[in-house]
Amino acid sequence: MTPREQRLVGVAATLLVGYLGYTYAYVPLTETRVQTRDRIEEAHFQLAKARTTLRKATDVEMRVRALERQRTRLTGKLLPGGSEGIAGSELTNLVNNVSSRVGVELENSKIGSSSIQGDLTLIPIEIRLKVTIDQLLDLLFQLENHQKELTLSDVTIRTPNATKPDGKLDLRITVSGFWRSPNGGAST
Repeated sequence: MTPREQRLVGVAATLLVGYLGYTYAYVPLTETRVQTRDRIEEAHFQLAKARTTLRKATDVEMRVRALERQRTRLTGKLLPGGSEGIAGSELTNLVNNVSSRVGVELENSKIGSSSIQGDLTLIPIEIRLKVTIDQLLDLLFQLENHQKELTLSDVTIRTPNATKPDGKLDLRITVSGFWRSPNGGAST
């Protein structure tokens, strides 16, 4: 082989090695690097989405816990009992206890007709008693600030004997409490 042919074969071999190196080494490595970079970017995106979802889930869990605490607190303000009659009896006992603490004895009490208020049942009890003004104030304060959610309505105050005042007033009042049936809704 002549030197010229040797050089030509050498140049061709160099070009062939360069072409093969470029085609089978450089291009696949470059494509792999681009694919790896794309996968890393996608993984970063997915990680950011997962972190956002996790933050939202944590926020939702905290809100659910706060609502559960609030529900528990509000449920504690409802009248206990498995039925409307038992809840009415509990309300009667509650009013008796409050009036005893004030130093007043109930003359008369009667459970009224219940009514549905949303998903709760409002149970009223009509009471009648004789009180002094101080006892009246104390009784109203005790009922308004009781741990159970109570409403007061239909308050009637009369002086029983205007000619011989004994300092006692005839009080008629409706005290109502809220009850939820054990199945979660109001009962009819």
